Amino acid sequence: KKKTTGMSKASKKYGIWIDQGPPSQTSEIKNPSLRLVCFPPAGMGAWAFHGWQAKLKDIEVLPIELPGRNTRMIEARINNMEELIKQVLVALSPTIFQDKSIPYVIFGHSLGGLMAYELTSALLRRGDKPKALIVSGVRPPHLSALKYDTDKIQPSLASLPTSELFWEHFERRYGANPDLQSTLIQHYVEPLLRNDFYLLEHYQGPLSPHNLKIPVVACCASGDDRCSPEQLSAWSSYGSPSVGPHFFQTTPLPWSTPHRYIVESPQPLLDFLSSFCADLLLSSSC
Repeated sequence: KKKTTGMSKASKKYGIWIDQGPPSQTSEIKNPSLRLVCFPPAGMGAWAFHGWQAKLKDIEVLPIELPGRNTRMIEARINNMEELIKQVLVALSPTIFQDKSIPYVIFGHSLGGLMAYELTSALLRRGDKPKALIVSGVRPPHLSALKYDTDKIQPSLASLPTSELFWEHFERRYGANPDLQSTLIQHYVEPLLRNDFYLLEHYQGPLSPHNLKIPVVACCASGDDRCSPEQLSAWSSYGSPSVGPHFFQTTPLPWSTPHRYIVESPQPLLDFLSSFCADLLLSSSC
């Protein structure tokens, strides 16, 4: 389990919901052309994005740190999507969403993709307008129910009655992470994972696609079995225009799966984000 060693000076500017990493891993972008707000997948935190800033030049990377983990470990975890998004809006609206001088894009991977969608929807309902929504490795909201899960053996992990069963099915799905093999670490991490899986498995999206009328990009690592290509393509109904889906060739660690590409092999995604955001800014200036 990776943790940051403290919040950077830049992170403190935005409060506890944004952790851009320790000073050794980040540098403050004085005049960013765009902000990229990033939601992590289940079980991870803002650290999943701490290597991104150096590779995205004038895009300011803003990793969301959720309560109950890493720099916010002592806080209560949130297992309700509506409450989570409400708190994000309250915390970040003054410094990010209502700052009209710098446009922003919302990104999320896996569970974070659904958080990104819900935040984008909430912003649009109140009249704010992200430049785009980018989702990775996740089924669209109208296909979020457990019956659509690609894991047909055990689609629900949050409900498993014992730790032994939980870790058996977690490792079958995501690989046997050597950093999560000790009983002590598993005891520490399991409640966080169960909380996030509960949030994912009890999320209730719309019954049919809802067009957000902004660009929506769906992407995924090739070979990621957490969503099918057909499911990823169904995001096309959510955007105007819709971009993609994009599939990236990645290199998982020997024990791992393509689903973890944002931390193990993110360069193809970062190259795409850099190019897409540049085109986005160019098109809005025309």
